Amino acid sequence: MDAIDLREYLSKHRTFIMGMAMISIVLFHQVQFNTGVFSFFHRFGHLGVDLFLLVSGYGISRSLESNSLKSYFHNRLVRIFPTCIFLGVINSLILLSWGEYSSSIRVMCWRPFSFDIWFIQAIVIYYLLAPVFFYVGRRIGMSYVLFFVVLLIFTILPPSLFHDFHPLDWTWGRLPAFLTGMLWYQTRSFYMNYSWALIGVIALGIIFYFNGAIYYQFILAMPLVIYVLGKLAVLAQKIHIEGFVCFFGKYSLEILIGRCIVYVVLKHYFDVKSSGLFFVIEVVGFVLLAYATKRIVNLLPFVSKRP
Repeated sequence: MDAIDLREYLSKHRTFIMGMAMISIVLFHQVQFNTGVFSFFHRFGHLGVDLFLLVSGYGISRSLESNSLKSYFHNRLVRIFPTCIFLGVINSLILLSWGEYSSSIRVMCWRPFSFDIWFIQAIVIYYLLAPVFFYVGRRIGMSYVLFFVVLLIFTILPPSLFHDFHPLDWTWGRLPAFLTGMLWYQTRSFYMNYSWALIGVIALGIIFYFNGAIYYQFILAMPLVIYVLGKLAVLAQKIHIEGFVCFFGKYSLEILIGRCIVYVVLKHYFDVKSSGLFFVIEVVGFVLLAYATKRIVNLLPFVSKRP
């Protein structure tokens, strides 16, 4: 295997890789199926979150390097909050129209901002802390030692520390993936070679042996996963399905929130006997909602004129 710079792979195939991660997350949540490919994704599809966050961390480091701190926060604010508020208000109005009120005042206040979805809270926290991580990492310098020290810290301090402060427990548990992406960007060259391929195979073996182990084992497999997905991106381009996968990457935020809305609406209003039909309607529904949301939000002047 020729050594391949994973920075180049991530830059070239970033949207495709994020799309694959989002597809795995969608399949993970299809609880009505329990056989075949769905069974596989029920056990391992949640790892798409770690893959997505790693690529996000990489992209955030690139943004911090090429933009001022003011521009960075402006871009993050414009990208996240208009979409979150637009879909959050829709979700709130739908649930209120059904008379479904949360017993938690906190959740009721969070819902219009889509903060009742743990992942939205997590990425907001990550984006707020990212400048600190970026400048500390730049001062220290990236090394394999630092990489493994980060993993060790998160192993010693498990998410259970924040058990009483959900979703901070999940936010903490997924932070290593985001930090890994940031660290990869600052290496300037991070090569996929036989050593990382072997580490990746061993890490994936551990994951499969323990039937879905998460976080740290999968992070060690990331170089191999990125390499394989880069090859799949080339293949997808040849058979003309790359655009379909990239749609899930480009509209990932809209799909993440929109899928939750479409799912609860279908469960409330439609008694669909066929799981397959339910799945098709759900996918078509959240794809259309994601596309419409993007178009509507982009009409806002401060969104359409962002640099």
